Amino acid sequence: MIAFSYISSIILYILSSITFVFLGAFLLLFGFISTRLLFWFVPLFCRSLLFSLGVRLKVDGNFPKTGKYVIMCNHTSFIDVFTFPCFINGYFTAISAKKNFKIPIFGTMLRLIKAIPIDRSNHNSAIQSIDFAERFLIDSDFNVVILPEGTRTLDGDLNNFKKGGFHMAINTEIPILPMVSVGSFDYKPKNRFTLRPQVVTIKVGKPIPSFNENVDSLIRKTHKEMKCLIE
Repeated sequence: MIAFSYISSIILYILSSITFVFLGAFLLLFGFISTRLLFWFVPLFCRSLLFSLGVRLKVDGNFPKTGKYVIMCNHTSFIDVFTFPCFINGYFTAISAKKNFKIPIFGTMLRLIKAIPIDRSNHNSAIQSIDFAERFLIDSDFNVVILPEGTRTLDGDLNNFKKGGFHMAINTEIPILPMVSVGSFDYKPKNRFTLRPQVVTIKVGKPIPSFNENVDSLIRKTHKEMKCLIE
């Protein structure tokens, strides 16, 4: 049984790698042609890649049709960066770990969606990244996606949140939209090699106003809402 799990997982890794490279080439091409064309193709790319990994997606809730948001998502698996984009309306960027920009193809994809690199090991640099994200959020029609836990959970629980994204929401007075992935941890946690094909459900919460809030209170409200969505 263990041998079968490893073999089937290796097959899925190979299939998804082929899908990633093949469709990734189109994503890069569309990205250099037109932002509109890029974001039209992103959900198709993500869904196809997840399908090749044995992931079936469901959604619970609706992404707002209007407005701009700081989108807060939980982080349980490497597939999170591909599940959430399937259900985001409009343009979006993300704050992503600086090391991710060095990954072949994926790093270029991040640049195409105007992702903002952050080095959490350097406090001053991290602050500058958040400041840049604030200005970008105000001056553009993009949503910004943040994984406030900072890294993948090792036990499936929702970890404590970093404060940077909440400062950004308060300073820009843009509401937070909580989204959570249920099933991604069982599919592939950080500390397991094998994959467990299954249904992953993305739950979309209600917007949380950031106007006239303080950071600690906003963190508590967002953490509570995301915890309720997960449960």
